[in-house]
Amino acid sequence: MSDILQKLLQPRAAPGPEPKWPKWIAEALAYQPESSPVGLDPPPKAVSPESEERRNLRKLSRVPNT
Repeated sequence: MSDILQKLLQPRAAPGPEPKWPKWIAEALAYQPESSPVGLDPPPKAVSPESEERRNLRKLSRVPNT
């Protein structure tokens, strides 16, 4: 019984050193491009739902197996 109590009353171990990222991950996270990419067009604008253009939408329903 005293062995169990001694194990329970042992001082706590000191926490280890702070974990560090591997070098290649730290470099990738710190990377900042020098300038923005050249020659890229802005993305096309999304069609708003209020657009005059109506789309042909059809209701889908299950067909019973016969």
